[in-house]
Amino acid sequence: MNMSIVFILVGLIDTVYSSWRLIYLYLYNDEKFTYYNGPTAEQYSGNFLLPSTQTTANFITCATPPTSYITLSSASPSAQNKDNRLLSKYCYLTVDLYFQGTWTSETVTIQFSSFSYTYNYIPPPNYQVSNGFCDNIPYDIRTLNFAFQLPSPVYGNLQFTSSNTNDGQVSIRNIHITDPNLCYYICETCTADNYKCVSCYYGSPTNSVCPPCPSNQYFEKKYGCRNTCDIYQQLYSNGFCNNYPVQTYSNVLISTIKNEWSIIYDPQHLDTSPTILGSGIYGIFKFNSGIYKFYYSNLAVPYQIGLKISVVTYNDIPINCGISFMINNNVIGIIYRNESGYQTHNFIIYETNSLPLSLGYTSIQKFHLIVYAGISSFPILFSARGNYNDETAGWGLEYVYIVEALCPQYCQLCEVSFKCKICKSGYFQYKNNTCIANCDQPYQKLDGSYCYDFDDETPYSQYQTYDFVNNTFDPDYKTGYTLISQTGTNFMKGSDIYYSYFNTLRIFGGPFTWAQAKFQRIHNIVEPHYSITIAFYILYGPAFPSDGQFIYTIENKPPIYKSANSFQGLNNYGGKFDKVYERIDHYANTLTISWECFGPNNEPVNAYCGFYYYYVTIHKCQPYCSSCQDLNTCIQWSLNYDPNVVKFSQAECLSNEYYDKYTVGCLVCPASCLTCTSKIDCQTCQPTYIQSKLGCICKLNQWEDQNQCVDCPIECNQCISPTQCINCLVSNNRQLKNQQCICIDGYYPISGNPKCKRCHQFCDTCSGPTSNDCLTCNNNIANIETVGQTCQCPTGYFYKEVSKTCSQCNFTCQTCFNGTIDGCLSCDSNLNRILIGLNCRCLPGYYYLNEVCTDCPIQEVPNFWACFKFCPGTQQVWHTNTCNSCDSGFELVSGQCLPICGDQQIIGIEQCEDNNTTMDDLCYNCQFQCPVHCLTCNASTTLPCPDICGDKMVTGIEECEDGNNIQYDGCFNCMYSCQPQCTKCIKGECFECLTSGWQIDPTVQPWQCKEICGDLKIVGQEQCEDGNQDDKDGCYNCRYFCRYGCSSCNYTNKTCLKCELPGFIPENYYCKNICGDMLVVTDPNGFYLEECDDGNTINYDGCSDVCKFQCQIPSICITCVNNRCELCANGYQLSNQKICLPICGDQVIVVGESCENSFILPYKGCQNCQAKCQATCLTCDNFGLGCQICKEGYYVIDNLCYSICGDKIITEDEECDDGNLVFGDGCHQCSYSCPQSCSICHKGVCLECYEDYYYSRDTCIQIKNEHQDARCDSNCLSCSIEGYGCLMCKSGFQNIDNKCWPVCGDGLVLAEEDCDDGNSIFGDGCHQCSYSCPLPCSLCSKGVCYDCYEGYQYIKNSCVKLKNEIQDARCDSNCSSCSIEGLGCLVCKSGFQNVSNKCQPICGDKLVTAHEDCDDGNLTFDDGCHQCSFSCPISCIDCHQGVCLNCGQENFYYEHQCFELLENVYLKEDTNFEFVELVISQAFIANPSLTSRIQMKIFDFYYQDYSQIGQYIEIMDSSFPYIDIEIYIKCQENKKLESQFYQQNYQNGFEDSQIIFSQSCHNTFNHIIKFSFRLQKIIMKNQLLIIKISEDQFKLSTLFTTFRQKLLEISFIDA
Repeated sequence: MNMSIVFILVGLIDTVYSSWRLIYLYLYNDEKFTYYNGPTAEQYSGNFLLPSTQTTANFITCATPPTSYITLSSASPSAQNKDNRLLSKYCYLTVDLYFQGTWTSETVTIQFSSFSYTYNYIPPPNYQVSNGFCDNIPYDIRTLNFAFQLPSPVYGNLQFTSSNTNDGQVSIRNIHITDPNLCYYICETCTADNYKCVSCYYGSPTNSVCPPCPSNQYFEKKYGCRNTCDIYQQLYSNGFCNNYPVQTYSNVLISTIKNEWSIIYDPQHLDTSPTILGSGIYGIFKFNSGIYKFYYSNLAVPYQIGLKISVVTYNDIPINCGISFMINNNVIGIIYRNESGYQTHNFIIYETNSLPLSLGYTSIQKFHLIVYAGISSFPILFSARGNYNDETAGWGLEYVYIVEALCPQYCQLCEVSFKCKICKSGYFQYKNNTCIANCDQPYQKLDGSYCYDFDDETPYSQYQTYDFVNNTFDPDYKTGYTLISQTGTNFMKGSDIYYSYFNTLRIFGGPFTWAQAKFQRIHNIVEPHYSITIAFYILYGPAFPSDGQFIYTIENKPPIYKSANSFQGLNNYGGKFDKVYERIDHYANTLTISWECFGPNNEPVNAYCGFYYYYVTIHKCQPYCSSCQDLNTCIQWSLNYDPNVVKFSQAECLSNEYYDKYTVGCLVCPASCLTCTSKIDCQTCQPTYIQSKLGCICKLNQWEDQNQCVDCPIECNQCISPTQCINCLVSNNRQLKNQQCICIDGYYPISGNPKCKRCHQFCDTCSGPTSNDCLTCNNNIANIETVGQTCQCPTGYFYKEVSKTCSQCNFTCQTCFNGTIDGCLSCDSNLNRILIGLNCRCLPGYYYLNEVCTDCPIQEVPNFWACFKFCPGTQQVWHTNTCNSCDSGFELVSGQCLPICGDQQIIGIEQCEDNNTTMDDLCYNCQFQCPVHCLTCNASTTLPCPDICGDKMVTGIEECEDGNNIQYDGCFNCMYSCQPQCTKCIKGECFECLTSGWQIDPTVQPWQCKEICGDLKIVGQEQCEDGNQDDKDGCYNCRYFCRYGCSSCNYTNKTCLKCELPGFIPENYYCKNICGDMLVVTDPNGFYLEECDDGNTINYDGCSDVCKFQCQIPSICITCVNNRCELCANGYQLSNQKICLPICGDQVIVVGESCENSFILPYKGCQNCQAKCQATCLTCDNFGLGCQICKEGYYVIDNLCYSICGDKIITEDEECDDGNLVFGDGCHQCSYSCPQSCSICHKGVCLECYEDYYYSRDTCIQIKNEHQDARCDSNCLSCSIEGYGCLMCKSGFQNIDNKCWPVCGDGLVLAEEDCDDGNSIFGDGCHQCSYSCPLPCSLCSKGVCYDCYEGYQYIKNSCVKLKNEIQDARCDSNCSSCSIEGLGCLVCKSGFQNVSNKCQPICGDKLVTAHEDCDDGNLTFDDGCHQCSFSCPISCIDCHQGVCLNCGQENFYYEHQCFELLENVYLKEDTNFEFVELVISQAFIANPSLTSRIQMKIFDFYYQDYSQIGQYIEIMDSSFPYIDIEIYIKCQENKKLESQFYQQNYQNGFEDSQIIFSQSCHNTFNHIIKFSFRLQKIIMKNQLLIIKISEDQFKLSTLFTTFRQKLLEISFIDA
């Protein structure tokens, strides 16, 4: 049974059908417009422009509701829609017009192309309403609806024009254009008035009715008859192919996913040209080439799949050729051509198109093919392959669409086709046995897990009407509704306008329409029925009164009263809605319903009624029943009812029939089925068939003939007839050619065996029945020749396995099996030779002489054994004697007795006896003879000899021999082998790689499988797969790749290590901009483009967190254009960067300011209107009150953070903290100090000691003199040698009784002193150089106060007396005299100035007071203290409290300063040096000892030598008043030495003076020039020297200033 899919056929319903469709919709929702002039202006004004301009149409904007209206006025009388639209000859337009201002009898004209409609507006004496339109503007509203009458469909622009020249305006809203969807599905054209068919998609109309399709075709709506339904319209019911919800697995054109497709090459006709053509076709494929792709899905295995394939043929398919389409290498369908024309197997041709000719072809056709198939799992391999024999024809593919078949989308279980039994979790069962995600449409109700529509409540339910269910205008709507009565105000938009548009939905009644009126509708019902469902939604206006009512009445039943007090939901405009659902018994032919909006306080603007989603469904009797009581009880059957034909269930059908609800009867099952439930779903099958989801079908290797499945020929894997194979197995060594599965070259068929056997190695092709029946010989074997039907080596040659050649036999042999002397098979008698065993020996009477059988002597020669022969009794007699007979087992041959080979006796020269003439069976011609690969051949040899893989001989079961163990080179372990990904391996050569992620590479020999880069599958050596060739996404050519801009990349893990450009940081495989680094950068790849960078990532501060322009919030930025601010709010000023900045000092605290007090001291909480505290503060008050909580290691005093020295916590303000105040222990007062006896130390650690001390474990220990006076301690400078004690003390000590004691009061803490504050004040923490506690202090340590007595406040290690509550706050501890009248401070303490009656520290008086960090008495920016706050010099990269600790690479660090190493040749400053004792001498020596051309020696620096190229820095401290220098220069040939001494006078160093000397170098001798001089200081202070030596230049410079200044330069120049 050839089946793709069979659909259910029923007759078409002869019904005239009409409807309207919405084609264009404008100005229907709330939207605020913006004035704009430019090419895209329509985007800012609802698609309307001023006519013939690029300027937005005139509009008004309202606050209530928040929207804009296109408005016509005397200044802008017209507005034109931008869209050039196509309208049919007959269509309808409806629009709402809001009139305002002064109108008399002016018009509004609506124009489209040549058609225009003019409305003459006559206003009322006074506008009655001012709400419901725009703010409080008085207005009148009208709704226009009219038909367009055009001579033919035409393009045009819709335009509105007002003739009002006064102040009258008209605003436009709710433009809807509809046209009649006139014709029924089967009508191609019909009349516009009564919708009668004029022409049909198929056939011609009879009585205005079109005929159905032929029985073997299917009707597609709006198209006509097709051979099958589309895969997206699988369900055929009610006479049509219907849209069916299916799961889609692939629906894209091949041209969009080319990288996922791979070519199948034909090795006989290699063609690498197929590609995506200009038409989007992948082709052109010729001969046996093709294409394949893997399809993947994470979804469950489908019930079945449907495929729609678009194949294009270039010229006709050659006769008896075609294209096969396969899934997982099994053919699912074929299109081919025979003498009768184009044919298909399994496929149904859905559509055929002729394409424009191109590329030199005379015919190009496109076939859309449909087939259904079953699969077991994903992924699946889809392939298409041609079987062409004509190079002038080819084919290509456009698409392969794949969907789930026969089972609806979201179904978990389908037991039969088109019927879902169980839906997936979260889905409901739905009509037509489908599944649906939601059951929330107004025409749906949920019954358990089943969601039914109103027309699905019973098997025979049908909509009588459905109205007001969308926004489409139907001009015939009013004919069904009759106005019964009205009171009050209704129909403000026009007396005949019963509808309105509400929230994009057309409703009956609604705003401006229905407030106090009653309507009725009478439905005429023709169909016999027993019940009716009525459903609709009720709409109440936002101000619908509590005493208002909505009343509906069905037939003569009691009225139903509804009110807004009970509702089911709210809408977007503040109104309420309710739902009505009624199902009643009904049998009559008419149905009367009335609706009334009732209430004395109702009004049409905000207290109105409406209804929508109006459905009436009739529940009909069974077919052929003219009157019934319910669904199953028919009272009167119609005259054409035949109970023998009409059936209503499967139970009424025979076993070989199935019930069809559309024909209301039983239909016979397909011939292949015994029993069935549909034309597809067979329950049991006829013999020879097997059951599947596509019905009863034949097995894969069978074909169908006269309702029987017949086995294919044994060589075919699949066939369509006994003579037409369509698929062959490579594993059987077969290939498809001319619809036959023939053996591939090198193999021959065996009767009764599907697998072809390998030909003899001498054959290239063979026919059988044996492997030696060759058709052609193996040309790779040298000297091979054809003899009859066999291939063999020529006479005198044998096949040498190792070299694969025919090699020459031993000269003694005529024929042979190897090249040795005992490998002969026959001998040349003309050369007097005879075969004895496996040797060619000379005949009796001859002997070997010079490799020739030569006549023996006539006379017997004793011991000349070569001329003797054997006779009876194994005697040897002279060759001239005659032997007349032989012993048993011998025979007379050429006059001598030789053993009889084959008599089963081993005698004489025989080695063995096997009574046959078979080669390689251990014994041949009674001599041991074995296959060539046998290592031994004797009586103990057992055959077969084991195969030796690697000996380059193919023996035994070996298939090949390449002498290596390389895998995947075609031969491995002596068996043909290809890569694991190869799917067609023939004799070790791969021809196909139909493996996921792989393709064949025909550019290498032999062909190899290689990864498909771009198919989104990571296989083989691929590191990544992104399906593109973009080198910016981290994956390029399926290898990890870093984006441009990354200067260092780790390619093993796709990580960028370093970025090339500043302002970027490595992230993953690329460099990302650093937003917030104050650098505005642009990514060269275009991914990251900064528009701004304000040093932070805060949003809405003018620059967003991604460094894009961004306006501040509307309360700050009033007007924003293109994300740039144009106007700021009060309290802000607009900067050049278009940012609103707070105006600091205007006494108004706005967003962006924490405080507004310009007099608060630094770090006391407010600076530049921002909360500011020290960096050591953890919690800073946001309103300028200073620090509340400090970091660990600090304490708060007067809202400032002070480091706690002595708590053993090293803070950022401390260098060290050893918990004590011992001087000379490396850390004193939390700063590094050098122990007294230490000459060199680093960070408090001693590295070297002074004289008379020795260094031990970071400590200096005095070297004691046993006879030294004990009074001469370390504080003594000069000790008496006569024993009088110390004669002179060090600074800070005084001599008392010849012993040195510290001077108390000199400010130096020495020896046993605890402290020394330089005064004798009692109670200040230090008294008489010992710690004392301040008077008000209750707790102190080492003179530092930590707590105070009652009545005092602890502030900054001090106790301050508590002030009287009424004391002025401006009179703080810095005030000396406070006003008693409350005028603040009158007199400040020293170091403070009175500012607004409050004491502020004087910055610049060199006194550090209050909150000042420092005070150096100047305003120099770069000196460590600026504006009384620590600052870091620009060239310094690390500093602490204004003291530089480290410099950058371009500077030299010395004594907390950074000196630039760049030369400043224009600097006119003092050198502080002069040259004296200058001597320039020359010498000629044989072997100069200089290690470089230039060498310098400084004697005073311990004879320091500078002999290498480089730069040196030396410090001349005050102990060096001068230094002696020698410079040696080795002259170069043809060079001249020029020396420049820069002599700048210290007192008047503003004029340069240079002393230049010049010396020429000798051309022959080694020439040394020596400069000797003394560099003497003018001013005795520390000095830095820079010595720079290069190959041809010497420079001596000083860093007396912050710049480098030259003192001496010596250079080689050309002579």
